[in-house]
Amino acid sequence: MSIALFLPLPSYVPHLLLEKPLTVRTLCGLAGVRCRASGQWTERKVEITAGSPIEVVAEPGDWGSVRIAIQSGSKLAKARLALAIMAYSIHDVVALESIRGAEWSRVALPRGRPKTGLALTGGERQRRFRAQLVKIPRTRN
Repeated sequence: MSIALFLPLPSYVPHLLLEKPLTVRTLCGLAGVRCRASGQWTERKVEITAGSPIEVVAEPGDWGSVRIAIQSGSKLAKARLALAIMAYSIHDVVALESIRGAEWSRVALPRGRPKTGLALTGGERQRRFRAQLVKIPRTRN
């Protein structure tokens, strides 16, 4: 599993009421990573709700509450995506340090044909094409 390259930007509101908040430390535990911080930084309130497009609403500042709406999925997948959003969209240092080095926190590889290292330059392709034209016998009418 890997995270998306483009994560949603947060919308900031002056005050955010959360119904069932988690702390960043608890979120790390749900995601299966060790929280690499201590102190009040780990007590930031985060709420994960259900939502069709991913949406992030946050209070301004480093200590503000955050609500993240995520599509359906397992608890593990939701927690990991929420930590990635906290790290790369909200720029939360605790989340960033906690997911650093985790296999699932890498950006997904681009889709398409795998690279073989045998790609030709435009000039080499043109030379080969012209060489094929020379081999074809021409007939005159």
